[in-house]
Order: sequence, then C-alpha cells, then structure tokens
Amino acid sequence: MRSCLLTLICTITLTATLFAQSSPDVAGVKFGVLSEGIRVTYRVTPDALERNWLDTGNRKIDSSVVKLSAAQWQRSRFVIDSIPSLLLTAGATTHSWGCLSCRDQPVILVEVAFTDKRRVMSYRIDSDTSRIPEVIRRYVSNVENAVTQLINDSNKKK
Repeated sequence: MRSCLLTLICTITLTATLFAQSSPDVAGVKFGVLSEGIRVTYRVTPDALERNWLDTGNRKIDSSVVKLSAAQWQRSRFVIDSIPSLLLTAGATTHSWGCLSCRDQPVILVEVAFTDKRRVMSYRIDSDTSRIPEVIRRYVSNVENAVTQLINDSNKKK
C-alpha cells in the first residue's frame, strides 16, 4: 500500500512539473537585467535567441535586434523551457518581487508572452533572492547568470 501511494505521489508531482516546465502555449520570454552599469534585454523563443536592447551607460542605446548564436540559444533555452508555474499566472496580480530600490542590486526582468490572446506576464524581480518567493529563486538566479554569460560572450567578441 505504501509503495503504491508513493508511486502515485511521484507520478502526480512529475506530471505537474513537466506540465509547468513545457508549457506549449508560451511564445517567448523576454529576460534581462537592469543595473547601474548595464541594462540589457534578450528574447528567447522555441527557435531563437535575440538581444533586443543594450544600454551600457554610453550616450548611444543599441535597440537593434541582434540574433545570437545557436550555442547561446541552447544555453539560454532553460529560460523558456523551465518557467516556474508561478510566473505563468501571477502577473495578473503581481508585477514585482523583493525590494527593488533597497540597494544598488540589479533587477531581473522576466516577461512571458503566450501564443493565445492572454496578456503578457511582466515582472521585475529583486536579484537578492532572499526577498522573493522560494519557488522562483533558482530560476531568477539562473536568469541572472545567463545574462552575465551572454554579456561576457559579447565582450569577448569586441
């Protein structure tokens, strides 16, 4: 009896996790970082990764769309493939988490667009993950790390 119950619980948990992570109605996710040194956004879709906006504090802001490499897209796919279920629904009532102006810490941007007529779920999230819901902490940290890696890749090309 105990093993049957455990199997049932594991199956339900796995099904719920897979459904939340592979939501077929997500068209793309715009993600990025706002900080004092740099402001940048990217957009990942099931097919590509693009940089949409870059402001490094210089006089010129680069708002051109730049398609990034397949390797960078592969590294960044988790942004669209593993969206926490909270970010698929909370945007109707919540648009930010954490203390966005407490210190000079970066703000993580996440904007989920859907293939149907649902409105975009847009969030500004404190990079100090101790102040945000636990269910999105790892995802937010991974997004911040992905942006850092994409910026580093860009700087290597210069």
